[in-house]
Parts: sequence; C-alpha cells; structure tokens
Amino acid sequence: MRGRFRVEVPSTRPLRADIADGLRHLWGHRVLRALSVFAGALNFANAAYFAVFVLWIVGDESRVGLSPRGYGLVAAVTALAAVTALGAVTGSLPAEKLSRRAGQVSALIIADLVNGALLLVPVFLPTIAAIGLTAALLGATNAVSDVVLVSLRQRIIREESLGRVNAAIRLIGMGAAPLGAAAGGFLGARAGLPAVFCAAAVLRLVAVVLVSRPVTNRSVAAAERAAQEAEAVLRSAV
Repeated sequence: MRGRFRVEVPSTRPLRADIADGLRHLWGHRVLRALSVFAGALNFANAAYFAVFVLWIVGDESRVGLSPRGYGLVAAVTALAAVTALGAVTGSLPAEKLSRRAGQVSALIIADLVNGALLLVPVFLPTIAAIGLTAALLGATNAVSDVVLVSLRQRIIREESLGRVNAAIRLIGMGAAPLGAAAGGFLGARAGLPAVFCAAAVLRLVAVVLVSRPVTNRSVAAAERAAQEAEAVLRSAV
C-alpha cells in the first residue's frame, strides 16, 4: 500500500491527555458529535433487536418455529450469515457511486431509513424466505451506511487528531451495543418481542431524522474545508 502511515508529529503527552483531547475535539465539533451520537443510537437499536431475535424464530413457541438445529443451519449457510455477507459486499460496491449521485449525506440517510424499515419485516412476515431476503437487504444497506459514514468521518477529522477522535467515536458507538442488548432483553421480558423490534426500528428512524438537521451537505463541506485548512496550517508550521 502506498502512502504515509505515520503521523508527522507523534504525541509525547500522557495517554490520558490524548484521550481527553479526542473527547474534547469530538464534543466541540457539531457534525462529528451528531455523527457519533447517531452511530451510537444505531448500534444500540441493532444490539437490542438481535439480542432477542433468536427467540422469535427458534422453538415451538416462536413465530417461525425453527428447531435449534434448523436455526444453526440457517445462520451458517443461508440468510442470517452467508446472505448477509453477500449483501454487505454487494452494497459496498455501489456506495461510492451512490454518494456521488445522491450526495454522501443523502446516501447515508436513504440507506438508514431503508434499514430501519427492514427491521419490521420479520414482525409482519415471520417466514424463513422473508427473513433471508431481509438479511441480504440489511447487509447491503448497512454496507452503504458504513462506507459513507466512515469515509465522511475520515475527511472531516484533522489528520493529527484522527486516532484520538476515532477512538472517542468508537467508544460511543461500540459502548452503546451492550447497553442496547440489555435494554432489548429487559423490554422483551416485559412487553414482548414485537415491542423490541418495533422500538428498535423507531429508534433508528428517529436517529436518522435527528441527524439530518446538523449533518447536511453544506455543513459537511464546511467541515471538510476546515479540516484541510487546519492540516495546511500545521504542515506549514512544521
């Protein structure tokens, strides 16, 4: 791989200071802050959904009625694993073209709106065929969302802060997953599995609507220019 892979001015400060700097930069940046909270909300919703999803399709009392062995076969061979991976690869290929045509923010919003709506399909169509098709489409839309979101993030974070700010974003995004799984189990035990699935879908849709206010093509373009200008100033100083 060609390119530079080392920072020009490595940090000599204590690790705690670097962590604080990453969190401070993230929280002070309107677009990055919105995107990190958005990613956390999506991970929370997904973890809540899939923490209890197996109960929806496995067992005599489930809606689908698969045996544990049947679920393992489905997960390993068909929709829930292989098809999802195929969908992810298929979705990642046109992500750049879709971003150029519709705009990166529009592509992100469309992909996640579709993704949120797809979470409702197993509730209304609890069949293996419907779940398999949904898994493929979820993989594709997740891939588009991830490609656009991460590449957008990489462009608006200053190069010298990339590691620290990305670590702070990952803390929020990945830290939301176990909280979501716990919330999914809690809600499922008290209100039933359909309530979990519907709540997860609604949370994703609400997150998309909320992020579309601070994250626009104009605000992203301004953030990209600011990052480029900051890097140019830093390089001239070095």
